[in-house]
Amino acid sequence: MKPSSPWDKLVLLLLALLSAGAGVWGVCLSVGVTGTGVPIRMLTAADQSVLSALPFGVVGILLIVAAIWVIWAFLLRRGSHAEGSASVTIRKGENGSLQISAVALDTMVRQYCKSKPAVLSCDTEVTPRESGASLLLRTALSPDADIPAAIAELQEGLSGYLEKMCGLAVTGIDVLIVPPHEQKNG
Repeated sequence: MKPSSPWDKLVLLLLALLSAGAGVWGVCLSVGVTGTGVPIRMLTAADQSVLSALPFGVVGILLIVAAIWVIWAFLLRRGSHAEGSASVTIRKGENGSLQISAVALDTMVRQYCKSKPAVLSCDTEVTPRESGASLLLRTALSPDADIPAAIAELQEGLSGYLEKMCGLAVTGIDVLIVPPHEQKNG
C-alpha cells in the first residue's frame, strides 16, 4: 500500500529517518562511541566486551536497512500506477479473465476528459474494487464552467464511456477540482 496523502508521506519519512538515526546510534554504541565524543569505556566503570555490544550493532544495522527500504519502497519509487503493474479485473470466466492496466485506464480517462471543453486537465488515481474500479479525478476546469453541471456530465459520461469501451463497471468517480497549476501530471 502506498501512502496517499502528503501527510502520510511526511510521517513515513520522519519515522524512517528516526529509525535510521536509532540505527546509527546503535552502531555507534556497538563500536564504543557516544555523541559526546567520549568513548563509552570511559563513561562506565565496567569493561564492555565485544559480545555485549554486538546486539546494538546488529539492531542498528537492521534499523538502517529497514529505513532505507521504507524510503525507497514507499517514498522514492513511483506507485504501481506509474509502473503499469496495477490492473483492474473487468470480467472473470471459466476460460480466464479480462483485465485492464491502470495506465491504460488512465489514458482512456485522459482522452475522454480532453474531449470535454470545460476540462482543462485531469489526473487519475484508479482503485480496483471487487466489482470494477473507482476513480479519483483531480480536475482543473475552465473559469467559466458551471461546476456542478460540468462534473455531473463528466461523471455520468465517463462512467458510460468506460462501460461501453472496455466493459468496466465504475463503482464511483470522485472529483477534486484543483487550479491548473496544482496538477501532478496534467
